[in-house]
Amino acid sequence: MIVLMLLDIRIALPNVLLHDRNDRLANMPNCIAHAEDLDQALTRGAYHIEDIFHEPGIP
Repeated sequence: MIVLMLLDIRIALPNVLLHDRNDRLANMPNCIAHAEDLDQALTRGAYHIEDIFHEPGIP
């Protein structure tokens, strides 16, 4: 049972993190940014954002 819960968390975590990062990028003033992909490294407790698009907004 615990193994299945951990597996579910492992599967859902990249989508949750990507959604959270995109929400934070959307709330940045004076710019438009969006991340397309996020890779995670559970052994290091880190993630890597790939394909981030940034466009200056209205000053």
